[in-house]
Amino acid sequence: MSAVGLRNGTLGRFSPEQRGPQNHFSTAGPRRPHNLGLNRPLKAWPVFWPLLLTCLSLTAVPALPTWAANPPTPGDRPIAAKPEPQTAPDYVKVGREARDRDRQIRYFSKAIELDPDCMEAYFWRGIAYEARKENDKALADFNRSLDLNPKRAANYIWRAIALANRGDYDRALADLNQALVLEPRYGWAYFHRGRVQALRGQLDQALDDLDWAVIIDPFNGPAFLERGKIHLKKRAYDIAVADFSKSIGSDSKNYLAYYFRAQAYQALGETAKAQADLDKYHEFRP
Repeated sequence: MSAVGLRNGTLGRFSPEQRGPQNHFSTAGPRRPHNLGLNRPLKAWPVFWPLLLTCLSLTAVPALPTWAANPPTPGDRPIAAKPEPQTAPDYVKVGREARDRDRQIRYFSKAIELDPDCMEAYFWRGIAYEARKENDKALADFNRSLDLNPKRAANYIWRAIALANRGDYDRALADLNQALVLEPRYGWAYFHRGRVQALRGQLDQALDDLDWAVIIDPFNGPAFLERGKIHLKKRAYDIAVADFSKSIGSDSKNYLAYYFRAQAYQALGETAKAQADLDKYHEFRP
């Protein structure tokens, strides 16, 4: 199809010279651009103007749809609901993720309903009961978890905690001894045995166990706290301050460590430090 252009305001054919070479890849030199008459006087435009508007209207970019102009943000997208638990292990998992004790107990109880031999459900429900100070229920669950798995050291430790809270220190020590037979380097078993020994007034034996607890875990803040309390009773105030400081180092909001360190500072005559620790105690105490 030959090129068309404007000539004196009318459509007409260009000569071959005006069209330029037909072979776009000719070696005769650069191709001369087609002359569409755009440099002609404005009197030629009345004919071309309607044609130009028609082309522009046909090639105009359509408006973007609303969703493309305003794409949804990630927060606007619906979040898929978590699937409902189906099995006893599912309910144990959901119960462990829950923060409310009532919900935890409800999920663990549902797991036991589905599987009466689910040791993990008894174990974790016992911990939830212990946190709510329902000691009898906690002890019953720990007994059941031990019946189902007598080779697990943690079961003995938690039953020992429940027994100690009832004042049954002898049975608590027996359970902690058994936990250490099963796992000789269980730092928390040494920690709880040290606490029970201290409650029985056997401070030297308690210190031995707490020493082992912090050797196994140098960041065991509760063990440093308990050891500091024993040194405070023994009037070894400098050592007590060091232990309380290490406890605070592992948990800067440990209000009990501030409280007892204030007592040690007061005994050492450092009243300003004692007051500063009492201020921290009141700041962090729940």
